[in-house]
Amino acid sequence: MSARDNGAIIRSRHKSTKNLGSYVSNTLKDLGDKSPLLGWVSDMYSMAAKAQRNFSKVFSMGSKAMSGGGKGKKKAVKVAVQNHLASKAGVVISTGESASHWQASSHRTQVAASSAQMLINQEEEYDVPEFVLPYEISEVHPLTAEFTDETYRWLARHNIDTQVGPKAWKKFMEEEIPGLAGHVYVDTQPKEFLWCCKYVALVVILDNVLDEPEVIDDPNKAATLILELNKVLMWFFSEDPHLRQYLKPLFNCVSADQRDDVVNSFSKSLAYAYTSSRSGLMGLKLQPISSAFRDLWLEYCESLPHECGLRMARYIQNYLLGCISEAKNRKSQAFPTTLVDYIPLRRQSVGMEPLIVVTDLFVKARQWPEIPNYVFYGPHMQRLLRALSDVAAWHNDVYSFPKVLKRGHPHNLVFVISQEHGCSYMEAAIHAMEMINNRINDLETAAAYLQVEAPYSSQNAVAEYTRICRQWVTGSHQWHQKSNRYNEDHRII
Repeated sequence: MSARDNGAIIRSRHKSTKNLGSYVSNTLKDLGDKSPLLGWVSDMYSMAAKAQRNFSKVFSMGSKAMSGGGKGKKKAVKVAVQNHLASKAGVVISTGESASHWQASSHRTQVAASSAQMLINQEEEYDVPEFVLPYEISEVHPLTAEFTDETYRWLARHNIDTQVGPKAWKKFMEEEIPGLAGHVYVDTQPKEFLWCCKYVALVVILDNVLDEPEVIDDPNKAATLILELNKVLMWFFSEDPHLRQYLKPLFNCVSADQRDDVVNSFSKSLAYAYTSSRSGLMGLKLQPISSAFRDLWLEYCESLPHECGLRMARYIQNYLLGCISEAKNRKSQAFPTTLVDYIPLRRQSVGMEPLIVVTDLFVKARQWPEIPNYVFYGPHMQRLLRALSDVAAWHNDVYSFPKVLKRGHPHNLVFVISQEHGCSYMEAAIHAMEMINNRINDLETAAAYLQVEAPYSSQNAVAEYTRICRQWVTGSHQWHQKSNRYNEDHRII
């Protein structure tokens, strides 16, 4: 790419930044106060604008990074994949925008798809850029190996090995997914650490199942599983208006000829849940994944006060909504093509909030007072959760880019940046790392304000939340370096 081309791209980005404020404002207005996205996008404009301003800086870094690359174990690989987007004329971005905005988005998407055709059809060197960890690296939890085996046995007791099939089960075990928990929750007490190992493994199993071609091709399968998980999730919180409100987009994913029956059946289950409590939940006939989740959910809710369980329920439901959105996108090939569209969707689907909110378990185990609701749902805690969610999601996107692109599911930050900025994959990955570093700074700012806002009685809990967020940054990176899920042997080139 010539210096003239670089300059043209940078000037184009600066021009688009001027219109970004009105773009996001219109989007927020159209979303309305009932949208689950509203709570996540309060800092979207500043983040996206900062990413635009930093683009020229990223280009100056590109030549060094592409010649030497990162110092990690990852080697440059060839990315040769077919364009799965350009064949879809007029791809629609599903963000709940006004009619005039839909038209503008459709035009941008068609232009981006043409650019994607040029980029995807050529072979490019792609290497994971170097990521300088901002925090000290900790030792892996000493019980990681033992609890990894126990997690596999637990999943097998729920027949999940049978559900996914022998080939997928073998690959899953080789990826050592519970090891991620071992890198993050490094000094958690045994009971809580085992819960985390199981939950992390179950989330990855769910992600794998939703990625299966037969599930992508039949939206009813994904909707049925997600609704079943929601039924378990809401069993102790069946009257919560927030949880009830966001069932509607899940019901809408069920085919029209079955929707009324599904809604009626679900409503009867919630009515029964209100009076039956634990015994009724244990009597439900569930798919293997939902059955395993029931075990975890009972343990979690019985260990914590009601308000802490409700916090987790809301964030898990939010993650499940993200799962169903991704499943719909994969079926329709309606992938977001701009950062403003992509960031909130990815933040939702990565499912990081429950993996941070689980800190309530650790706080309870240490007999510390929990964070009160007015602080937990306040702006600084929410900013902390959003920042860490973005860091984890984008870091994963950089590592998983060749894999997801080969599968034809370009729901990935590197791909979106490459389309929006008209740059190479390597330049897009470097830009993504710059965005990650900016969000880590936002995380630290939120943590500082949170410490000031929280009452004295909650300082230990706030410090634990902050520590877990920082540990996710380093632990996730260490695990990505080691796990077979992203190493060369498992990359499809």
